[in-house]
Amino acid sequence: MFTRMLMAVAGIVLLGATGSIAVAEDTSGGRWYVGGGLGAATGLDLCSAFQPGFTTARGSCDKSEFAGKIYGGYKFNKYFGAEGALVYLGTASANGTFLGVPVTSDVYAGGLELAGTGTVPITDQFGIIGKLGALFWGVQSETGTGFSRDDSGTSFATGAGLKYDITKHVGLRFEWERFWQVGNSTIGTSDVDMFTIGGLYRF
Repeated sequence: MFTRMLMAVAGIVLLGATGSIAVAEDTSGGRWYVGGGLGAATGLDLCSAFQPGFTTARGSCDKSEFAGKIYGGYKFNKYFGAEGALVYLGTASANGTFLGVPVTSDVYAGGLELAGTGTVPITDQFGIIGKLGALFWGVQSETGTGFSRDDSGTSFATGAGLKYDITKHVGLRFEWERFWQVGNSTIGTSDVDMFTIGGLYRF
């Protein structure tokens, strides 16, 4: 997984370098930006992702659908760009037993998203955004006994949303993103929808 992530990051850097050449000819875009968003993620059943051998006490699984991300990107022009994000998809916690010992087990989910972006301007400040890429996801399960298990993989990522530019440097975003078939045969697979609202800064 780490090697795939490095290759993907290298691809984004290469795209950024190519975009810099294009911006020399088109000064309508071509700015770096950073941002973040908070919201909720639905569809990921973390209550089924506990470590094998852990028996959940009936009704004790407490799942949080709170989600968020921090991201950075580059606009090649006012229509196209590339973006990378660290994504947090929620947690779950439950009481139970592991190898006969009463413990509490926790599960965390998140990943690295890399995507190409597109923008359709509606006005000078308002526009529609879309993205297409991949999520390099990870699900970690821990028990109070010190045992842990990591599951990871790569899923197709899509998204759409609205953006509003308060100034030429500061903007707002409302986004929906879908990560397709997150999980594996051990923890189960599901399509995950994430909804976030947040802001960004261009420089």
